[in-house]
Order: sequence, then C-alpha cells, then structure tokens
Amino acid sequence: MERQLERAYYRDDLRPAFQSDIGELSFPARGREFYVRGVLDSVDTELIRRRAPKLVVDYAFGAASITGPQILGRLGGDVLSANGVIDEDRAVLSRGQLDEHVATLARLVRSSGAEVGALIDPVGEKLTLVDGTGRVLSPQVQVLAFVALLSAAEPGARIALPVSTSRTGARIVTASGGEVVWTRTSSAALMQAADEEDVAFAASEEGAIFPRFMPAFDAVVALAKLLELTARLDRRLARVVDELPEAYVVRHDVPTPWEAKGTVMRRVIEWAQAKGGDIMTTDGVKLFRGDDWVLVVPHPEEPLVRVWAEAGSEADAESLASESAAFVEEVRS
Repeated sequence: MERQLERAYYRDDLRPAFQSDIGELSFPARGREFYVRGVLDSVDTELIRRRAPKLVVDYAFGAASITGPQILGRLGGDVLSANGVIDEDRAVLSRGQLDEHVATLARLVRSSGAEVGALIDPVGEKLTLVDGTGRVLSPQVQVLAFVALLSAAEPGARIALPVSTSRTGARIVTASGGEVVWTRTSSAALMQAADEEDVAFAASEEGAIFPRFMPAFDAVVALAKLLELTARLDRRLARVVDELPEAYVVRHDVPTPWEAKGTVMRRVIEWAQAKGGDIMTTDGVKLFRGDDWVLVVPHPEEPLVRVWAEAGSEADAESLASESAAFVEEVRS
C-alpha cells in the first residue's frame, strides 16, 4: 500500500482535491495531559516509587523532552536528564552524532551509579538502553531483555516478534508457556500484529510496543514499563542481560536494483529448496539448517536485499550470512 501511494504521488497520477475536500488538522484539548495520565495509568506507579530507581535519560532534543519529565518525575525515581529541550536543528541525529550521544550516556551512567541509561530518539519512538555497568545494549539484546522480563512477569503471554529475531527469543517465550506470533520484518506488520487480541508485547530493532497502552512504538512507555518490570521482578537490567543466552545474529545489506528483486527472490527460493531443510515464507525466504537459519528479504523502501543469519557462534553466523549474500550478489545481475 505504501509503495502504491508513493508511485501515484511521484507520478502525479492523482486528481487534485477540490478546495472543499481539503481537511483540517485539529488537536484535542489537553492532549498532553491525557497522554501523561494514560501512561501513568498503564504502569504500577506505586511499585516503581517504592523501588525508587536511579536512571539517566537523554532526550536528544526531541519531542519526548516535553512529556518524559512529567511521567518519570511522577514515578518517584532519581532521574538525571540530558538534552531535555526541543531543538529542531540538533534533533536530527547522524550516525556519528548518535554514537556520541550513546557514549556520553554510558559515561553518565557509570559516573552517577545509575541503574539504567536511556536515549530516546528525537521522534520518541526508539529507545537505546545502557545498563548499570555502562554497557550499551544492541537492538537485538534489547529485544531479548524485554522478552525475558515480560515472559518472567507474565508467564504464558503472547509476544509478537519479526522473523529476523534470534531463536533465543522464541526459546525464552516458550519456556514460560507463552506463544510467539511471527511477523514480517516491517514496522507496519509488527504494529498490526500488536493490535491483535491477547498480544501482550511486540518488539523489533526499531522499538518496543506495549499494546495495552497503544499498538505503536513509544519509547517513553517502553522505559516506564522497563522500570515496572524490573521492580516487579526485583532485578536490575544488567543482571537480566547477563543471564540472557548467547545469541549470534549477523546482517548483510546487498545493493540490488529494484527491477532485479523479483528475479533474486525466485532464485533464492530455488536455492533454498535445493539446500533442503525447512523453509518459512512469512517474509522473504527463511531457510533452517538445524537450529541455524538464514533469512533473505527484499527491502520494501530501498534498492537492496537484506540477509540475516544466526548460528551457534559469531564466526559461523558470519560465514552463513556471507555465503547467502554472495549468492544474492551473483544472481542480482
């Protein structure tokens, strides 16, 4: 649907709206207060207050600097805030600037003795976490940490995860009697799954979703729920991460012309069938080799094909991903 809309727009293949058809933007009265109250009602505020967590939050000059302090301040924790003003010129972060923010956040966590450090991206959707040791958590580890906490706090919960997630996530969920709802790798697919009945949590490398509040990415809600879950289980984030099983997932991006994507995926299916083993086609082609797997997915918005692979060691995962990426490179031309 997104691609169809974009094609129609850029080709100017649409009828201009009449003046009477043009809508208006309206903002509900006291919307900010309504949001803050909704977040506070969705977590156990008394439980968090009793634990009184200490944390460092970098708002990255973004929108969360308005509502974040109001919410975290009412949770009773000891919060050190950084870059807590809106600045449109500095809110657009390059990769290098993002790394600088994260490095500074890690130093503040170590020097302050905080339990958690959190970088909230400028639009307020994605959370980057630092544990109490100053260790920056990768997106995959963050997903697994949330899954472990939610599964321990709510055994039997249904959790939605994209097919690119480590097998460790599924093992954690099933060990607690829960169920994994596998989705496509797109954010839209994950949000759609989160909106299904009885899904308690959904997450990908793009962020975390707590559907009982809202079936969409929200970093402030994710941080508040993290504080609630660690308080309920009486566990620090660093300990949760230390107890996670090792997971080795490698991703390669292979530039691929738009017109070659169909041919590439047909050849990948033939290649996967020739290799033997189970095949999942929830999104792209996922080939299993025992417990190891490789996933090949055409990117919906960019001229490239993404290849994920997981194995029992980082070297084996890299080898599997490189082999599959080399095949994609071979057949793309």
